[in-house]
Amino acid sequence: MDPFVRIVGVVVFLSIAVAAARMVWKVLRRRKQLISIEKEYATLREQRDEIQFHIDWALSASERVQAARLLDERRKIDKRLHGIQRKYTSVRDAERSSPKKQF
Repeated sequence: MDPFVRIVGVVVFLSIAVAAARMVWKVLRRRKQLISIEKEYATLREQRDEIQFHIDWALSASERVQAARLLDERRKIDKRLHGIQRKYTSVRDAERSSPKKQF
């Protein structure tokens, strides 16, 4: 077998292997990002639920000032939750919107 043909075959094989490895790496990285975002969302959601419990308690105890402060805190967490949802959607949809490379 001609050495040139052998070298071309090795180069083609390596380029295919590198392309496959890059695809796998991108999928793993995106999945890791999504898991991280999901954990952050769950943590904030727990904080929001805890604040809501305290709001309900403050309202039942006629502690209006405390309830107003907690409502403000809950609104801030709601904004952060909304931002995390948008971030999750953008990471999840990044693959669909990115142009495909042609080999």
